[in-house]
Amino acid sequence: MAGKEVFTLRELENMSSDDLYALFENIPSAGESDEQSNDQPDQPVRVDNSENIAGDEAFSDEKDNIPLSILRERELGKRTTRTKSTAFCVTNIKQFTEETGPKIPNDLEKPVDFFYTCFPELLIDKIVFETNSSFTPTSAKEIEIFIAMNILMEIKRLPSYVDYWSSREELRDHYISSAMSRDRFAWHLGNVHLADNSVMPGRDSPNYDKLYKVRPLLETLSETFRSSYGPSKRPSIDKSMIRFKGRSFLKQFLPLEPIKRGYKVWVRSDENGYVCQFQIYVGKTNN
Repeated sequence: MAGKEVFTLRELENMSSDDLYALFENIPSAGESDEQSNDQPDQPVRVDNSENIAGDEAFSDEKDNIPLSILRERELGKRTTRTKSTAFCVTNIKQFTEETGPKIPNDLEKPVDFFYTCFPELLIDKIVFETNSSFTPTSAKEIEIFIAMNILMEIKRLPSYVDYWSSREELRDHYISSAMSRDRFAWHLGNVHLADNSVMPGRDSPNYDKLYKVRPLLETLSETFRSSYGPSKRPSIDKSMIRFKGRSFLKQFLPLEPIKRGYKVWVRSDENGYVCQFQIYVGKTNN
């Protein structure tokens, strides 16, 4: 093999590493003297592609152009890449050690006590104060009943809220209708207030808030939701839709979502679905 000058690609690929080293040693280097070069002209090793041209379909033209150095590296089983050494340091990531799960007192006895952890009595008093400042007086007890009725109506749905007081026995809900009269419930639907509208900033004010009328409710719930539960280390942030088909400048239309019309809300939730924080989308803002 030492005297052979022409090799096929198949022969080169079948060579051992020792044969390849011996082959490369016979190639003249650039550092040899001119005298030696004149006496013995360079005779580079040639690759015979005639075997491929004859019809060997196992080797393509692209493979014929592979340099010998690459073939050598394939034989050795690895390719040498020269790169500049870069100094780097590994940052120690702090382990997640926060407490997860509900954060509620252990002395709660009644179901309403759990409700107060997210919907505190101070918020109810706020609703009573703002409502009584302009309309027929109501009480904290009546507001609590009104909220409870709305929760039950969401669980047990009828075509219209007036059907809960229907004269037809098959539609009438005796539990809800006995808690409050229909007219009083309708009055609360139209008159319950959470903020003082007389001091609401105008549209030209830098403090203008599209959600001013419900801002106390949103801030309180967002705070109690966050403080009543310790989220895990894998939270999720995504948009959610609250179904609404009425008239509102905040209503969004998302044709590709399961709920196409309603209020869009950005939600940070735990992996089990608990909502830790939320923010109602009010359109594009400057901040």
